Amino acid sequence: MTDLFLGVDGGGTKTHAALMDSHGNILGLGVAATGNWERVGLEASSAALADAMDAALAESGHNRGDVTSATFALAGVDWDSDAHAMQNIIGGFGLGCTPTVMNDAFAVLYAGTPDGVGCASIAGTGGKTVARDGVGAASTLGMALGEGGGAGQIVAEAMRVLAEMQHGQRPATAMLAEVLTATGHTEAESLFQAVARDGFDLPEAMAPLFFDLASTGDPAAIDVIVTVARQHATDVLGIVSRLKFSAGPISLICAGGLHTAGSSIFNGAFQATISASSHKFTTCILDVVPVVGSLIHAFNERCGSIAQEVRDRVIAQALERNDDFRNAISRAS
Repeated sequence: MTDLFLGVDGGGTKTHAALMDSHGNILGLGVAATGNWERVGLEASSAALADAMDAALAESGHNRGDVTSATFALAGVDWDSDAHAMQNIIGGFGLGCTPTVMNDAFAVLYAGTPDGVGCASIAGTGGKTVARDGVGAASTLGMALGEGGGAGQIVAEAMRVLAEMQHGQRPATAMLAEVLTATGHTEAESLFQAVARDGFDLPEAMAPLFFDLASTGDPAAIDVIVTVARQHATDVLGIVSRLKFSAGPISLICAGGLHTAGSSIFNGAFQATISASSHKFTTCILDVVPVVGSLIHAFNERCGSIAQEVRDRVIAQALERNDDFRNAISRAS
């Protein structure tokens, strides 16, 4: 029987699935809406995971029962109870194996390191920091518990800064007028009343606006970007300090739209905080879709470790099919 490895990456905005053979050849891929159960609920999460998985299987010409090892790396899996709930759902998919469930940040770590040892910082729709030292693992606990929150934290921090302007605690900048225009409000009072009385929040999709404002020199927007960047860097330092890494630089793999936006302000504040610590890091931005990490983890679970040539092949093929993932995202949204 030929081994078939299924990897699934369920993030805050989309779900990727891919199937590969034992040589590292990608046989099929699929994309669906977000599989983050915290955002859409368990039923919708289950449907998205199944849709992406079935699309990958359909392209490959295989069935669910043909899969011999599978890893589902999912946003929103922060506690053992989360993993157990998702394991129960995924266990009913009829795969030919018992799948592994883990947080999606670990897929970034396995995609960006040869052995899954190091630290991964995700700053995308949401945020997550995880690390493995080869023996133990540690991760942050969520934005409500002090974790960097990616675009969600950007817009939340922006609203806090805007309120300071309204309170006279800091000078008003162009950021206020831009937010009023973007949200359809003509006066600051109506915006803040919507927040206080109607539960309105700035949407995460507005995060690029604050990056743009920061790049033009808006001091309030710069404060927002720097604050969030420092929080994500502090998360890295805290999680790494909980583990016992060997001497030498720690691999730090960064992924998500805030890390990849090309913002010198965000990247500068992040790196400055990292560099000021006693830890030494080798930092890189992940350039391949994180679902590759799920595939590699599934391979390791079945075979113990993955040969470098197999790892190189699956990464190369994923990079070649990067446009397929992007086009599929457009069709799925």
